[in-house]
Amino acid sequence: MWYANRIRLFQMFEITGVSLIKKVFIILMSILVILMGWMMVVLFGNGAAGDGADAAERANVSVVQSEETSVPITAPSQKELSSLSTAPSHNDASVSNSDQSQNQVSIQSSTSSEEVAEESSISVNEGETTENGVIVSGDGYKVYSSSSKLLDVPYVCQLPDYPTGCEGISAVMALNYAGMAITPEEFFDHCLTMTYYPFDPDLSYCGNPRDDSGFGCYAPVIAEAMNRALSDRDDCQAYAVYGKTVDELCEQYINKNVPVVIWASENMDVVRPSSSWMYNGKLIQWYAPEHCLVLVGYDEEYYYFNDPMQNKNISYSKAAVNDAYTAMGMQCVVITRANNRVITENGT
Repeated sequence: MWYANRIRLFQMFEITGVSLIKKVFIILMSILVILMGWMMVVLFGNGAAGDGADAAERANVSVVQSEETSVPITAPSQKELSSLSTAPSHNDASVSNSDQSQNQVSIQSSTSSEEVAEESSISVNEGETTENGVIVSGDGYKVYSSSSKLLDVPYVCQLPDYPTGCEGISAVMALNYAGMAITPEEFFDHCLTMTYYPFDPDLSYCGNPRDDSGFGCYAPVIAEAMNRALSDRDDCQAYAVYGKTVDELCEQYINKNVPVVIWASENMDVVRPSSSWMYNGKLIQWYAPEHCLVLVGYDEEYYYFNDPMQNKNISYSKAAVNDAYTAMGMQCVVITRANNRVITENGT
């Protein structure tokens, strides 16, 4: 019995010991898990805080750099705008509101005088200097570097008195701008060479500009007539110019305040072959609807004209102008200083 009691006591002690060890082990493992969890929280929490601090620091650096490199933008003054270009007036009914707003936007986006000076200094040719950011060429013309320009050329309408006199009326506008107080009547009656059919449009005007039977003429005839009108002026001369693109005309003449009498078509419509005939053994091909008008300005989308059949400062798309002008032989007439050489038909 003592032995049996001893066995039961030993079994009870064994069971109790095993349970106690398990409980101690569970408690120790729980403490270890809690410690590891706390350490992970501490470690990852500090890392996140560090990342936040680094991000804040980087944000501060970027702000500082932005402030250091920023340049204040100053709008051009009214004086600078007026010196770069002149927008069509509100009373020009032929210029739509959208055209006016587009032209004004391109003027407002023009570079400042300091930027013009920097840009112009790269392309100054021999004999040219700069004054307040404006190129002054050897012949005294001022060349402005801008995305738009519009000359204020006096307007003369060919209707109703001269229904086929667009060439002569355009010439009168250019002469008036050059300071010649000549009327259409004086130009047609005393300056323009007029003959009858058949004719060569490079030699004379055919018909009568006062009625619908007139044909017209080309650049050499108008240049010769304009020089007759300028016979008392030794500072100016009219030239027939060939083969220059409209952009080149704007760069070389409009930017120098010289309007350009150019040959294109009515309303910049598609040019097509019309009548043809023989004159002194030469085949003459006439093109319709032939028209002559005065190029007075440009912007990023349009060329502007004093159109003798329409109004002052009429805008036509650049693509339509280029097509019509090219189809009519890329011919035009300009009035320049007598010593200012241009490329004419014979290359002189």
